[in-house]
Amino acid sequence: MVAPTTLTSAVVGFAVNDLTLAQYGWLQTKGAGVVRNDAAGALTVGVTVMPSTSVAGSVRLATAGNPEVAQVLTGVASAEYGTALINLP
Repeated sequence: MVAPTTLTSAVVGFAVNDLTLAQYGWLQTKGAGVVRNDAAGALTVGVTVMPSTSVAGSVRLATAGNPEVAQVLTGVASAEYGTALINLP
């Protein structure tokens, strides 16, 4: 996911590689995919995550009033990658 720490619009997908405005790419919107946990703490299986407010392109434990982007399928340590079920509209 490429998202700034302060969202300026809706999250539309997770990219498998960095993309610039001048490039084409593939965005995943549904299904099992890889997410990067920010450094706010470990994520356990089954929790719902939102875009991180401190590390651009990462996710963190969802809090009320924020967009939920995925549900964690594997435990993910701080600042590590893991698998999540991505479910964007």
